[in-house]
Amino acid sequence: TVCVRLNWVPRAISNLKGTGVGVACVVGFHEGTYTTEEKVNEAAAAVSAGATELDVVINYPQLLAHEYNAIFTELATLRGAAAPNTPIKLILETSQLQPFDVVAATTLAAFAGIDCVKTSTGFNGRGASVEDVRTMVAAIKAVGRGEGKDRMWVKASGGVRGLASAREMLLAGAERIGASSGVTIMKEAREAVGADGIVGEGNKGAESGAGY
Repeated sequence: TVCVRLNWVPRAISNLKGTGVGVACVVGFHEGTYTTEEKVNEAAAAVSAGATELDVVINYPQLLAHEYNAIFTELATLRGAAAPNTPIKLILETSQLQPFDVVAATTLAAFAGIDCVKTSTGFNGRGASVEDVRTMVAAIKAVGRGEGKDRMWVKASGGVRGLASAREMLLAGAERIGASSGVTIMKEAREAVGADGIVGEGNKGAESGAGY
């Protein structure tokens, strides 16, 4: 998929017509401090415009303040307002969090029915790290959403600029990569096929969208 802001959804859909590439839209981007009502309205507008996935930024000031009830209520509200077949990814901004906060956010997302946890917006701090991805994967497994029809997955985004770093994230457990350098990564991957076999390890892929 390609991930864009709400105002770019129609243009992205038009440009990608016939390609089979979906369009994801960010919600509450990039601070995450929008009200729940604002996020619900933005999500609804994105779907109405044709977005097929929603990338919601967590209210990480609330997370740092351990306001877990407020976060869970917002996530459950967003999940309930969207169609069941619309994937929702929760952006944690892991570079601003301690491992404990990453675990807490992932756990809240899992119990709220969120489909994916995503490391970063790409606009705040260092972006994704292998340690972040491993922490998120472990938290998902700990709450029983590591497999089956309700399986939750991890997207590494921010700071992934080449095949080597993308591979590190995939091997750590990420199932998607968010990068503005997606074209470069795929070119490097094609060149590597047949050379050392590092491409094609599982159902994993790269996405484009300014590191979203």
